[in-house]
Amino acid sequence: MQKNITCVSTDGTGNLWIGNSGNGIDVFNWKKKRIDRYMHKDNDPGSLGNGTIFCVFCDSKQQIWIGSNMGGLQRFIPETGKFVSYLNRPNDTLSIANNDVRSISEDAGGNLWVAVHGKGVDRFDPKTKIFHHYNAKNNKLSHDYTFQVYNDSNGNLWVATAWALSLLPKGESLFKYFMFDKSDSTSISNDIITSILEDGQHNI
Repeated sequence: MQKNITCVSTDGTGNLWIGNSGNGIDVFNWKKKRIDRYMHKDNDPGSLGNGTIFCVFCDSKQQIWIGSNMGGLQRFIPETGKFVSYLNRPNDTLSIANNDVRSISEDAGGNLWVAVHGKGVDRFDPKTKIFHHYNAKNNKLSHDYTFQVYNDSNGNLWVATAWALSLLPKGESLFKYFMFDKSDSTSISNDIITSILEDGQHNI
């Protein structure tokens, strides 16, 4: 296991997934009392994506999804220990916008929302395998360099970006955003937003 840990998550059975900064994921399998290690292999298209592991996400169906800075979006296949990759294809507008994935979230309809660093946000439909792109140019996202996506309990999407906090209200296609205003003491304290969380009282 590497020393630099970039993300920690658990799966549906309670196993601990630890992403590393250089390459690889370590999974603490408590029932089998072992550590499973997944690494990128250049000659194996079913291996873990290359680069820093930014997020490990367990969806409502207990499927594990991985985001890394060079590997795009990946889904783990537990029966084989392999990964299905969804990578950017330059001539395919329905593919993921970029291979640098920083965060993954899920809405009530089972769609995945992906922070695609440098390209905004993608909504991925697992049934059709189609990516829908949301960005500053077309959807008024505050900035295309995104760090985290978060679906709140009311069905809204929040996006942490390099320039302001963006909000996509449920059912809408255009973002609103919140910025620092030195003349307003109630404005957000800084325009660089890196993480988002909803508390028990539904405050963001």
